[in-house]
Amino acid sequence: MKGAITGFIVCLIMVFSVYIMQATAATSVRQDELTTNTSNAVDATIQSCRNNKYSTDDAMAKGFQQHLKNQMTADGKLKVEITECDHTKGILSVKVVETYKIPNGKTRTVSCEKTGVVEE
Repeated sequence: MKGAITGFIVCLIMVFSVYIMQATAATSVRQDELTTNTSNAVDATIQSCRNNKYSTDDAMAKGFQQHLKNQMTADGKLKVEITECDHTKGILSVKVVETYKIPNGKTRTVSCEKTGVVEE
């Protein structure tokens, strides 16, 4: 009986350890994905701005959001805040916040801020 209780406790500890490692790894993976995709979307938007694709600041902001939406594969909700956008000077500064749920139902957030400038 003592061996069965010890075995049960060891199994329980292993399950909780795996859960904690999975939750920690998920946050790291989401942060990496958000950072990479935001950088790529800013670069693509700046490249399009360099080619005079955008005629207004709103069009440039919507272009960034479209680039970002096309690259994201995670199931979290994105909140995009355009802090600076100027299509004539080629400046784009954004803050992106992703909100997602972890397996136990709690909500977590990761954020990323990026700035891109057209070099002449």
